[in-house]
Amino acid sequence: RVSLASAITFDTGRIDLFGGWAMSRGRFWPMFAIYLLAGLMAIALVLVGGLLVWAVVAATAPGQSIVQFMARPDLGTLRGYFTPARVIYVLVFGALSALMLPILLMPGAAIYRRLAPSASAAAGGQSMDEVFG
Repeated sequence: RVSLASAITFDTGRIDLFGGWAMSRGRFWPMFAIYLLAGLMAIALVLVGGLLVWAVVAATAPGQSIVQFMARPDLGTLRGYFTPARVIYVLVFGALSALMLPILLMPGAAIYRRLAPSASAAAGGQSMDEVFG
């Protein structure tokens, strides 16, 4: 129920940690389902990315364990650290992080928009619909 705080703060321009508490009363299970779906989507992305990195490591360094590759990189030299597999690992998980942030952060904004589309208009500010057209 506190998950709406960032959306409320963005919409009203004031920090309000518990503003969504009353707004979300009686809506725990629908909100839980949305957050569960977002979490499952994030886990699926991590698994797909992990499989991609595993395939690259298996192709470029056949004798190396994926766990050893991720947990203990060769930090002795730049050449040892920046292997093709390591570069792909960094690029893939960087891109996945950029995809996962919206997936995990947007449910709160969407729920807030559905529950209080003109909350800041009543307070004298602009609503999200007015800001974003």
